[in-house]
Formats: sequence, C-alpha cells, structure tokens
Amino acid sequence: MTIITRTQLSDLLHSGECVVEFTKVNGEVRSMPCTLKAELVPPATVKVLAEGEVPKVKKENIDVITNAMLDVNRFGTSAAAFKGASYNAAGKTGTAQVFSLNSKTYSHSSTPEFLRDHALYIVFAPAEKPKIAIAMVVENAGFGAAQAAPIARKALDYYIEGRWPKEIPEWKNAP
Repeated sequence: MTIITRTQLSDLLHSGECVVEFTKVNGEVRSMPCTLKAELVPPATVKVLAEGEVPKVKKENIDVITNAMLDVNRFGTSAAAFKGASYNAAGKTGTAQVFSLNSKTYSHSSTPEFLRDHALYIVFAPAEKPKIAIAMVVENAGFGAAQAAPIARKALDYYIEGRWPKEIPEWKNAP
C-alpha cells in the first residue's frame, strides 16, 4: 500500500501527466513534463528516455485506453454521474487513502474528516475530439465516482454546453 501526501498529490497533478494523457488521446506528440523516465522495449530491455523525449505509444493501445475510459462513464463507476450527457466523456475514478489502515476495515462515517480518503477523478471530453481535460481531487470526500465525478460533470456541462449548474447562483446574480 502506498500512502500519498497532499504535497505529493499536488506535485503529481502539476507534473503535466494529465496533459500528456490528453495529448496522447488526440494522437499528438509534444514535449511535456512527465514522470516516465524509461520505457520497456521487448524482449525485456529498458530504454532510457532523453530529456523531453515522449515515449512512443501505438494508436491501438491509445484506443484501448480511451475505450476503457469511455466505458467507465457509460457502464462503470461514474456512469450515474454521466447519465444523459449530450457528449461522450472518457474518465477514470479513483480514491487516495490518507492514512494506513494497518489491516483494519475502513469506515468513511466513523473516520475523522481530516483522515478520510480523497476522491479522485480525471476526464476528457468530448472523447472523439477533446477540448477539455480535468484532473480533480476532492479532499477527504471518499469515493471518486460519488464525489468528484459529479462535480466534473457539472464543469463539463458548462464548458461544452454552456449550461450553468442550477445549484450555484450565476455570477451576474451573485452578491
């Protein structure tokens, strides 16, 4: 089990990995910050990447990942959050454990709020030709599909469709 601190999570999200994933999906190749330092080259050798070098990824592998991420929003953990969307979004939910359970059972409701799991979610849309990518952490909120995915859906609805979330007063009407 790996425990990640808020600082490590922030560093990861600011490392450019999400942007790298977004550009890979579009089939583009551009030099971005990336934590990948080497790639496995069959039969079992490791090729060390030069500074700024982007690993080569086959289109068929990108398609498999994209389809899996689409299925997360169609049939998987975040399907409820994206039900009825007018666009196809490809996403992945996650949960980051804040503290070690030491083989004990986790109970969200009985865990002090500051020790509750972080809800994670990454998404890009429209999946066919992405215009926006979101990487989200909702601290101490629990399961990514239940807490982070619905927030991302509202952000995508606004960005793609111009539909302001009804729960939030519009800026022009805000005090």
